[in-house]
Amino acid sequence: MCHSPQFEYAQTDSGFDFSSSYKYVKRFLSNSDFVIGNLETVLAGKDRKFSGYPLFNAPDEYLYALKDAGFDLLTTANNHSLDKHKKGLIRTIDKIRETGLYHSGTYKSQQERDSVEVININNISFTLLSYSYGTNGIPLPKGNDYLINLIDEELIKNDINNAKEKQVD
Repeated sequence: MCHSPQFEYAQTDSGFDFSSSYKYVKRFLSNSDFVIGNLETVLAGKDRKFSGYPLFNAPDEYLYALKDAGFDLLTTANNHSLDKHKKGLIRTIDKIRETGLYHSGTYKSQQERDSVEVININNISFTLLSYSYGTNGIPLPKGNDYLINLIDEELIKNDINNAKEKQVD
């Protein structure tokens, strides 16, 4: 999460610098084989105005600091996934991919949602499935149920079966 005091503190003359936020944990994270975190904000861009609680929108530099600290995968299915609606969710996915990180739980298409991404680390294959209980009352756009995994037993069972078919470890 990136609350407004965090991005206000990180603001510089040329943007934002969040590196000090992770200075005490970076050595632990960067020495790990694979680090998973929950990104409980969106990166909707500065045009959408940066904001903290209750509707989050963090600067892109926040994501760059997470990557630099050692994170490899960010779960994006959580109650803040739609804080800046579909455009914010899509831009967040795009920025995560541009940064070279994996993500799980939000998608740009039904085809993406239905596929299971297999990750290989040190000859171990796995997938990470993530879901949210809701979106803080922000409705999914009509016909866009694929945008975020919401908790649904049948969906979860199907995703687990799809992962098993891929023979992940």
